[in-house]
Amino acid sequence: MTIAELRRVGLKISFFLLAFGLSKGIAFAGPLLLSQLIAIEDYGAIEFGLSIGVVVSQIMSLGVTGAIPQMMLIRKDRQVLDILFFQALVTGILSFLAAVIAYASGLGWSGIFACIAVAGAGAQITSSVYFRARGWSYAIMLADNLSLYAFILIGFVILLAVGAPNAHSISVGYGAVFAAVLVAVATGLMVTIRPGFFRAYMGAICIGFFMMVNSIIYVGLANSSRILIGFFMSMEEVSLYSICFRLSASIVIVHSVVVTAYFKKMYEGDPEWFDWFYIRCLAVMLAVAIVLILAFDLFGGTLVSSWREQIPHLSVILPITCIQAIWWVSMSQIALRLDRALITRAATVWLAGCVALMVASLAILDAIGLLSLVSASSVFAATLLLAVQIQLHLLRRSGVNLRRTRLAIWAPLLLAPAAFGFAG
Repeated sequence: MTIAELRRVGLKISFFLLAFGLSKGIAFAGPLLLSQLIAIEDYGAIEFGLSIGVVVSQIMSLGVTGAIPQMMLIRKDRQVLDILFFQALVTGILSFLAAVIAYASGLGWSGIFACIAVAGAGAQITSSVYFRARGWSYAIMLADNLSLYAFILIGFVILLAVGAPNAHSISVGYGAVFAAVLVAVATGLMVTIRPGFFRAYMGAICIGFFMMVNSIIYVGLANSSRILIGFFMSMEEVSLYSICFRLSASIVIVHSVVVTAYFKKMYEGDPEWFDWFYIRCLAVMLAVAIVLILAFDLFGGTLVSSWREQIPHLSVILPITCIQAIWWVSMSQIALRLDRALITRAATVWLAGCVALMVASLAILDAIGLLSLVSASSVFAATLLLAVQIQLHLLRRSGVNLRRTRLAIWAPLLLAPAAFGFAG
């Protein structure tokens, strides 16, 4: 390779890392900044709404978005834009109708924002899946945080305009942005729609419906925690948990980098290679978690200065959410081996049981008066550990024995004393 070629490659990698860092940095820092600009209850309502938007939009997709990579990459069907435009349009219209009903029913702005957030999440999912299938790296980074970028932008604009952003004003602004998006989507549908469209649309549902069910289970394990806290507890607890959840997302960034660079090898590599690879990833994630916990202990007062009185409580929750993040990443990585072994369907049934057990555990703790943010966070972490153990058991039963991974998966418990130490 010549010096000129090396320079071009180096420049390309530098631009990619810069774009990746900016996109993830905005997604990481934006919600933390917004949390310091609005009331704690309003921030909890917005995080609650975004979580509902992600889960409900997955259900409303009927598997269409999951079918797009199969249609484009395996079946070589390049005419999928009309399907995606239609899906985003239907999701958006139904979510806005739900918002109108919520407003007329006096449900409150937290419920209204949750309805509107479904439209934003629907637009995000459809754009992201298309760009991934096309292999457009920079567009993927934008689309993966599309609704969040708009949310941050609206919050900033409202702050400049009226000086007092809250759940009411952000809901109105967010809704205005995605109403404009839906007009653009409707225009795109009229331009791209094919003859026999509904037959193609139903075909996409047939391909992706079970993928959607599987995706809902994984999304439920990863994103339902804020919804469940909002259901069993209060919006203030949602806010406190969400701050720790957002901080712990820095661990997930490690996973994003790894999957971007090693996806093909993680899927195709033999079990021995994956075993060692997972241990290296785990070591990096543990290091990030330790630095994050120590940094928050030292600089938490600066990072969330508006919530200084809550910092001792946040310091207890953060180590637990870091454990959750590591086990969620582990579950996601091991899921690739399940896909390769063609046992995803069996895993989905068991993981659905984990979700049911998680909800039941919270209900029992609530009934006996032991439900708190610490106990709820511990239930979420334990559920993810159980899910990973089920994945490893199914792989072992199918002949894929990840011996080192089975032992290393317990290592995140080394972070637990940090929570107990702060609690003490």
